[in-house]
Amino acid sequence: LKDYRKAVTDTLRQAGHQVTGMEDYAAAPHRPVEICLKDVEAADLYVGLFAFRYGYVPPAEHGNPSHLSITELEFRHAESQNRPCLIFVVEEHASWPRFYDDACMAEDKGARIRALRQRLLTEKLAKLFSQPHELSAHVLAAVSKHLGTPLPSVPSPAIALTTGSAVIWDIDEQKDGSPYPGLLHFTRKYARVFFGRESEVGEILDRLRHTGFLIISGDSGVGKSSVVDAGVLPRLETGGLPNAQPCVIVRMVPSQRQQPMEAFLGALSALISQAGLRPDTLLDELTQAPETLGARITTLMKAGDPSRALVLFLDQMEELFTAQEATQANRFLTALYQAAQEQALWVIGTIRSDHLHHCHRHPEMLNVLNGPVGHYALGAAKPYMIRDMIVNPAQAAGLTISEDFAARLIRESEAEAGNLPLLAFVLDQLFHKRADHTLSEAEYDRLGGVAGAIGAHVKAVETTMERQWGIKAAEVMPVLFQRLAKVQKEEGMPTRNRQKKADFPKALHPVIDRLVTERLLRTEGEKEDATVSISH
Repeated sequence: LKDYRKAVTDTLRQAGHQVTGMEDYAAAPHRPVEICLKDVEAADLYVGLFAFRYGYVPPAEHGNPSHLSITELEFRHAESQNRPCLIFVVEEHASWPRFYDDACMAEDKGARIRALRQRLLTEKLAKLFSQPHELSAHVLAAVSKHLGTPLPSVPSPAIALTTGSAVIWDIDEQKDGSPYPGLLHFTRKYARVFFGRESEVGEILDRLRHTGFLIISGDSGVGKSSVVDAGVLPRLETGGLPNAQPCVIVRMVPSQRQQPMEAFLGALSALISQAGLRPDTLLDELTQAPETLGARITTLMKAGDPSRALVLFLDQMEELFTAQEATQANRFLTALYQAAQEQALWVIGTIRSDHLHHCHRHPEMLNVLNGPVGHYALGAAKPYMIRDMIVNPAQAAGLTISEDFAARLIRESEAEAGNLPLLAFVLDQLFHKRADHTLSEAEYDRLGGVAGAIGAHVKAVETTMERQWGIKAAEVMPVLFQRLAKVQKEEGMPTRNRQKKADFPKALHPVIDRLVTERLLRTEGEKEDATVSISH
């Protein structure tokens, strides 16, 4: 239950609860059972997690004449001390590695743990579970209900920062800056202020316990990249993989290079250099024999710390089907799928739902979608989630926002699907126009709401460019944006079309730099490899 205990402990501690668990014990001149029972006495409530192993049984001479395990002794002691007992039991038919369970390994063939489970399920109002983050959500809900404290994701009456609230984000521009990323997605930099999607993050992490290739689909602007980059990946970096395996995480976007395999190797450049290999040679070899990708990845990982896993964040997967040559893209996906099957890496892909049908035409991707845990559909954020996205980053940065204003932003954000990037943009604008650490509704009205803020920002950028460089936006912008957006003839749906900055006329480079500064465009990579794309 190591992964399960960690998920529960992390969740409870993040909610402000003090947790005492077996992982916290250090060397001490006392018997384990003595320490455990004293901790039970000191606790306000007892949370018991029960699977299919009975646990260590101290000898009778250590005060255990009934030959009970420490696990059962703790539970019985909690009952005798009148401590509230919150009981959680693994479902009988849960997907579970049974080889080391008592039914296989113990002398009693699991009789004692079956009896204990039966007692708990009949005499207690026990909650069944099967996945770590499902369990952590159940435990937090039960603890919060028992203690009379609100769940972190449930709106509370007071939104303004209260005395003693923890400020974890420094708004100094030389440090953290704005807690809202504007038109860009939430990256790992923003993990501390990424709120509202905790449930989805937990569900995705639970799926990754059972699959090495996960596709996350959702409408444009629903927050797929943010959920992965600021929600899932930071959890993987801190032990979110099975058995808390350490990992190296890389992100690739297919159109960053001429072909997807080249883009993938670009993301692996540090590992390739560490292994003393040449990227161009490796690309040639994998182009000729893509089926060897898993073996090549294994070689790269062994050159560093072989205990680490490789996690690939394949962002904006739709570009494989819209901006890449079909044969190369299909071969790359097949190689990636096979490498994941060989357990050479984990793959988390995001794709717009209006492009998901492309996966139906690819045999391996269809296998992923048809599997029980290979596909996660990310829906629109609910009002309480949007509330957390608005309010919690402000609180974390020592800012305030009124209850009525937050409710208005929620209503206006709900009006149209895919509005989350625009909401983050207007909140970023309000941050820069703040007065006395307050995000002002009056300033929002002056901006003209979400649409007005975007329009005013673009107009201001155009005016500045014309004043500084004599560049007329009406002449330059169409040339620029026509190259950065691609429309499929069959479907009429626009997608990003990344271009190398070096391929644009040098006269446009200052314009590109300015639009990047204003977050209307974004660049990735460096020097001659730098690419340009639309922020959203």
